[in-house]
Amino acid sequence: MTTYLNALYRHIPWYVFLVSVLLFALLTAVFYKRKGDSLADSFKQAALLDYFFLVLFSTVFSRPARPEMEYVFTPFWKYWIAFRMLNMFGLFEIVMNIVLFVPIGYLAPTLLKSCRFIKNEFVRVLLFCMSLSVTIELLQLVLHRGMCETDDLTHNTLGTLIGYGLYRLVRKCRS
Repeated sequence: MTTYLNALYRHIPWYVFLVSVLLFALLTAVFYKRKGDSLADSFKQAALLDYFFLVLFSTVFSRPARPEMEYVFTPFWKYWIAFRMLNMFGLFEIVMNIVLFVPIGYLAPTLLKSCRFIKNEFVRVLLFCMSLSVTIELLQLVLHRGMCETDDLTHNTLGTLIGYGLYRLVRKCRS
C-alpha cells in the first residue's frame, strides 16, 4: 500500500502545494469580495477550483510526455485487467479515479449555484464534472501525457454522483 501512496505523492511536488495554498487564499478573497457570498461559500468555491488545479496537475502536467498518443476507447477494459487478471494496481486505479471526483461532485453545487441557464442542479453538476473529466482526458491525449480512456470518464462520473449524493445528504441533514 505504501508504494501506491508514494506514487500519489510523487506526482505533486512541494512547490505545487505551495502554489495551491496561495491560489486557494487568493480565490477565497476574490470570491468573498466580488460575489458577496458568505465566507463558507467562498471557501468552498475556492476549494473546488484549487482542488481541480491539483487534479489537473497530477493527471496531466506532472506526467512525462510520451512519443505518441495513447488511448483506449473500449468500455470497461480496465475491469478485465483488474478482476480477471487479479491486477491490484488496476483495481487501485479504478478506485482512485472514482475517489478523485468525489470532492468535485460535493463542492460543485456551491460554485454553480449562480449558473441558472440549466435549471436542474443535478444536471448542472453532472455536466460540469463530466466536462472537467473530458478536459483532462483530451489534454492527456493531445499533450501525449497519460492515456485517454473512456473508463476514466465512467469512473469520474461515478465519483461525481457519489460526491453530489453526499452533498444532498449533508444539505438534507442540516435542514
